[in-house]
Amino acid sequence: MLKSPQEIWELYRTSWEEGDPQRRLDLFRQSLSVDCVYTDPTMQTVGHEQLAGYMDALRKNIPGVRFITTAFYSHHEFGASKWNLLDGNGNVIAEGISFGEYNDRGLLLKMASFYKMPQ
Repeated sequence: MLKSPQEIWELYRTSWEEGDPQRRLDLFRQSLSVDCVYTDPTMQTVGHEQLAGYMDALRKNIPGVRFITTAFYSHHEFGASKWNLLDGNGNVIAEGISFGEYNDRGLLLKMASFYKMPQ
């Protein structure tokens, strides 16, 4: 049974917090196309390996980092998520909006995040 766009998005969101490479890869396989493209104000990655490297760098710079989805909307093959970025102490350090495009299998193909850079 196909998961809903929000269920897929939450698997992807959880992958940002996962420190174990194998568990993160399992989350990727459940939520992302192998040729997924992630874009934000500072980076663009293509594929699981590049995205995992970017996630590792974020986790190194902000120990205990996690994202909280505050709203999610979807229609057709598109989804939008409002979120907060929290540090390891639970402090909100950024707010943002991300957009996703899903492929015909329901996996994320493109993700674009927008946020104000932390000062």
